[in-house]
Amino acid sequence: MPPRSPRQTHSYSELPMPPLVQLWLLRLLAPLGGHREFISQSWCPNDRLAEAVGLGDLVAPDTREFEPMAVRSKLRQLHRVGERKLRNSAAPTCLGANVARLSRLVGLSDTDCRILEFTVLIHTERLLDDAGDFLGQLSSLKLFDILSVLLDLPEPEIRASLGPQGLLAQSGLLSVDRSGMSTLRGKLNLLSDNFADHI
Repeated sequence: MPPRSPRQTHSYSELPMPPLVQLWLLRLLAPLGGHREFISQSWCPNDRLAEAVGLGDLVAPDTREFEPMAVRSKLRQLHRVGERKLRNSAAPTCLGANVARLSRLVGLSDTDCRILEFTVLIHTERLLDDAGDFLGQLSSLKLFDILSVLLDLPEPEIRASLGPQGLLAQSGLLSVDRSGMSTLRGKLNLLSDNFADHI
């Protein structure tokens, strides 16, 4: 696996978590199966992530005996609520506006824009990156399936958008690392290391 570039964690980390990111966290942990690594038999390895998705009261070490079944049940409940309340959330205003400008310049499709927004956010939101890591090492085929669930878009559209002939690749804005298995963030390469911060 190629060396992993340093995480850019300062773009949104001091701001309230965008509702769209919260929904993606819940989808990564619940329907996409990240909970299998996130919730072990004896502890939860990322307290900040647990707090962000609403599990803080169940995983705090000084409150009660850790009960993985109860944590999984609460996570499924939080995901159901999140789907009802957050499914129409949009990207943060600045990011959405900048991606819309790029769309007009390059001719990106709606699917291209949603994938680009997600990629920028997984490169700038530490907890989103952390949640993606719980899915383990991914192939390119698995990447398309995961993005289809995360972004609620048809997989054929995801596959076409991220293909070598797609506008994202042709413009140089975003490419898929097809050299082997990698993490969710590691599979999605942006134009440059600074692009995510600038946009």
